[in-house]
Order: sequence, then structure tokens, then C-alpha cells
Amino acid sequence: IPHRLDMVGGHSWSIARNRTSEVLELLSVTNSTTMQPESFNPLSQSGTPREPLRSITDEPSLATLALPPRASHTTPINIAAIVDIRDLLNRDLDLAMSLIDRGFEIYCDCFQDPSERSSKETLIEFSKNPAHNWRMYLALDADGTVIGGRHVAIMTTTINGVPVPFAWGEHLYVHTDPQYRRHGLGSQMVEETNKLLPHFGVGLVFSEQNDPHLMTETEIAEDTKSGITPLDRLTFWQKLGYRTINAPYAQPSLEDDRNPVWYLQPCFKVVEPAIIPAAVTITDSSIGREAYLALIRCFHSTFVNNIEEDPTSKYLHRLIASGPETLSVIDLKAPRTFHQVRIDLAE
Repeated sequence: IPHRLDMVGGHSWSIARNRTSEVLELLSVTNSTTMQPESFNPLSQSGTPREPLRSITDEPSLATLALPPRASHTTPINIAAIVDIRDLLNRDLDLAMSLIDRGFEIYCDCFQDPSERSSKETLIEFSKNPAHNWRMYLALDADGTVIGGRHVAIMTTTINGVPVPFAWGEHLYVHTDPQYRRHGLGSQMVEETNKLLPHFGVGLVFSEQNDPHLMTETEIAEDTKSGITPLDRLTFWQKLGYRTINAPYAQPSLEDDRNPVWYLQPCFKVVEPAIIPAAVTITDSSIGREAYLALIRCFHSTFVNNIEEDPTSKYLHRLIASGPETLSVIDLKAPRTFHQVRIDLAE
């Protein structure tokens, strides 16, 4: 079920090809009619199709979603299912590893800068670790091809003494082959995985995107090799309702041999306002400084061993803490107006 077409980078496809039905049957969820003959339905002996997006497992992880077809131009390519690798690792290790291998290739193609991505070993470790509610979702087409993925970390921080669950959508990636572009696959992946978040008590999702206003020409050119420019990527997220915070941001080193990333900007979306605690102090136009600090430090703590001593985290905390108590929320493509030195370039 992993990535690419029948051949990518010279790799042949064997274990994963045409195993979509096995994944669905394994996880006991309803399939989309784009994936199987109309009579096949693991949850219905009569063969009557179930309503899409209503199939769930006993736990709120919703390990696999069966999705309806999405209209598109030319020959449509649709997401037929979204698989939660954390769940699959506990059910079929070989199949899960095959999926991860293919998905990781797409991930690397879409994130050209190694400092922006985790190693495959780290992704597997995070997926297995019960201490972290970290999810690697992979999207499959009707043939069982992995055509993209999204990584989502679900965590809880404390703001003004109140526990606040939130999510950080770390990476979104779609197959870089042109035939997979402009079918709405990325939008569908974001929308469907965001629908899962309230099941975890989460009403607020953050992400980080490359800020072309902070990038060098070389970095922009390198990033565009993924098939989309940094500015077009911001357009994509803005259309999905994401906004940015007019405040400093940087990503500490994801791993010991990686560099911090200084050209990122935070963005967020409220997916379920009713379940966001008032302590978050976030609106369409502003967010409290302490809430912002608590949210980003909680996320960074998932991959930084000692955030109190990490030089990037210390610099970022000092910069934000010395700023205004209320931070403005602005359009995602608007230039931010704070002063942030790119230490990597200054050195």
C-alpha cells in the first residue's frame, strides 16, 4: 500500500500492492465503494453500503477512514482510505513497515531540507511509543497505493492552570508526481484528519509552514523542488482556514545531527471552538503571549530532550517573553512585523 506507482526510484512493488481490502478487513471498518466491489463490506453481512466517514473502531483513534470519491478534473484520483500507522503496527507489523517505507519516500520528496524532517527510525519510534499520542496517517488510493500522509501530534499543555489538549499537524505530504497534483488530495487529507481531533478532546490544531519572507533565494528554490512554492503552500493552508501569529518562531533541531529551522511560521485553525478551554485566550484576531509560549514549548518538548537548555528554545522564549502580552493573529500570507534574527545566517 505504500507510496508511488508501480515503480519509484527503481523499487519494485510486491507486499503492498492490492492489499487495501486486507487493511480494511484487518481493522474492521467500512470501505468506500471506490475500493471494493459493492457487495464487499466488512461490517455488513447484507452488503448494504454504510454511510461514508461513520465507520470507527472501538477506540476513538478511528484507525482507518473510508472516504467518498472526490470529483476532480481529467481522470480523478481520490483518497479511498486513511490508515493510522500506530494502530496498524500493533496488528500487522510487516504491512505497517511496508506502508511506512513507501510513505517515507514521499515525505522526503516533499521536505527537501533534511532539517525539516525526522528520520524513518524516529517516525517508527514515535508511532510505537505509548507515552506520545503521535499519529502517522497515510492516504491510500483505490489500488492500495500510498499517495500521501500527515503526521499529527496530540498533546496537552497547561495554560493559566488549566489543562489544554491541542494538536500539532507536523507534516503534510502528497505524491510529487504531477498526475497526483491538483486533485484536492492535500485538502482532503487535512480536512479528514482534522475531523478526528475532537474525538481526542482537541479543538485547536497548529502547524508550521515555511515563511518565504524569511527564506533565502536558495532555500526557496530548494523548497520548490517538492512541486509547490512556499507562497503557494501558504495559499493552500489559508484556503483551508489557517491563520498565522505575528510573533517569532523557530523549530529546534529535530534530531542530534539536524539543524534548527529559522524560516518557519506558526499557523493554526480552530476545528471545534466549543471544546477549547477559555484559558487559551485565542480569537480570530489575537492570542495571549503565555498561551502561545505554552503551546509551542509543549510541542517542542516532544522532540527536544531538555527544552530549558536547548539554545534555540531559550532564544525563542526570551524573544517572545520580551514582546507584547497579546499577539496579533493575521492572514497567513501577510508579512509578520516582529524582529527575529536568523541566527544561522548571522553566524
